[in-house]
Amino acid sequence: DIPHPPGYPLYNLLAHAFTRLPFGTLAARVNLLSAVLSALTCAALFFAFCGFGVPRALAFAGVALFAVSDQFWDLSVVAEVYGLEARLIAVALALIARAEESKPPMTARGALPLAVVMGAALFHRPTALFFLAGWVVLLWPRLERPWLFLVSMGIGALPYLQTAWVFFTRAWGAAHRSINYSDFP
Repeated sequence: DIPHPPGYPLYNLLAHAFTRLPFGTLAARVNLLSAVLSALTCAALFFAFCGFGVPRALAFAGVALFAVSDQFWDLSVVAEVYGLEARLIAVALALIARAEESKPPMTARGALPLAVVMGAALFHRPTALFFLAGWVVLLWPRLERPWLFLVSMGIGALPYLQTAWVFFTRAWGAAHRSINYSDFP
């Protein structure tokens, strides 16, 4: 099916790659994408917790409890976009934990992977802004070139912003001069 706007192009590209697997039904292959992304999310969370100094046993227990929580489990076994969002946020958290171990300031080159992941999270689903905005505020004093970091993030979010712009401009020319909120999440 075609998802509602903004269309989740990053998720669709990954789902398309999983449809090429040589086993199972088409639906099972796309559902497998969610399961794989959720498993990778748990691994990234484990590394993030360990990077922040949580003992390995406690980090494992916390991730195990998270993995079997009702909502995470339910969204891990169906074709939904939330597994990719969780994966990107968990990877960003793991990269932040790794950055905590480095000496300040973070160089532009060292911060680039984090900026790309944060930008991809914003590109995938704008609700990631709730996590990423706070993280940027916390990272700002540690960045060697904070504006370059924001520009790198923004480049990742440009496709979403273009999609949002289309929805707003489409509504602008309508006779009723309002935004169709059923088309814009």
